[in-house]
Amino acid sequence: MTQAENKGETAQQRFDHYRNKQDAKPDADVIARLQGAHVVLIGGLGSSAMNGLEKAFGVADGKRYFGNFKKVLESHGITATIHHPETETIEASAQKLLQLVPKLYREGGDKPLVLVGHSRGGLVATRVLLDAPVLLEKSVIAKAVTLQSPVNGNALDDLSTWAMARAGTGWLKPEGNFGLKALETESIQKTMGEAFNRLPAKDRKRVSDAVVWVTGTTDAPDGFLEKTNAKTLTERAGPNDAFVALRDQRREDYGTLGAYFNDLSHKQAVFVDDSLQERRRNNAFVHAMMEVMSENLAGVKKSAEAEEKTVAAAIAKWRKGGTPQAA
Repeated sequence: MTQAENKGETAQQRFDHYRNKQDAKPDADVIARLQGAHVVLIGGLGSSAMNGLEKAFGVADGKRYFGNFKKVLESHGITATIHHPETETIEASAQKLLQLVPKLYREGGDKPLVLVGHSRGGLVATRVLLDAPVLLEKSVIAKAVTLQSPVNGNALDDLSTWAMARAGTGWLKPEGNFGLKALETESIQKTMGEAFNRLPAKDRKRVSDAVVWVTGTTDAPDGFLEKTNAKTLTERAGPNDAFVALRDQRREDYGTLGAYFNDLSHKQAVFVDDSLQERRRNNAFVHAMMEVMSENLAGVKKSAEAEEKTVAAAIAKWRKGGTPQAA
């Protein structure tokens, strides 16, 4: 049995393997494939404003949004860049990122880009491919990977951010509320679906093959806001990561489910606090994600069947009155 086989079949099993064995590393072929790409980490809602605050308060690089994720990738010799989009419409954010693609491509040594977007950033990454599938054909972009993104819409009335956007008072006035107002007026499902459906058949297939959904849930969210959201979402929409329902974190009309992670809240994918436990968790998550990101970069494609089964088990358990955790 090879080292890769020992790590398990599913992303969850590999996540647990890396968390339990801190000295474990991805296989050499995984690292080599990613060294041949330029990973662009795309922040979610309010990412640009958050980046400004992190700089202003002198937050250490490794603890910033996507900071440890980038650090781990670079420790393996992988080129990584963090992009903080302004929070506006998904289409507008994608168009601005498209304008940066030539620069990112050159700065990465003309290596194909792997777009990895967290939350709303995953919508932006996906929309880039929907708006410019020719970049896939030309191998300028290799794929787009989403992390806990509401790619199939969102139960907006369950989210505190939506309530704040509707309030529109004080510092949350419509023109200066970190773009939260867009959550109230923009239909994610419609925006993404219409962009996909208007593509020619060959481009729809090309985009579908290049988009990978990465989903997650948590049974023990951190903090009052997360716990409140998780409880409400669990009651009304099933398993969730404390901000996005699992059922909304992937689409059935295009893309592939590349990974499902339990015991991973919305923020734990991209933020690391001072505790050794959380740093180990994030390191393990990044190593598991490296395997997901590396697939297809050298003609390697794994079946999503195992991941779909774990998601189906989590939702089925909730419907029977159980917890969000997969069976």
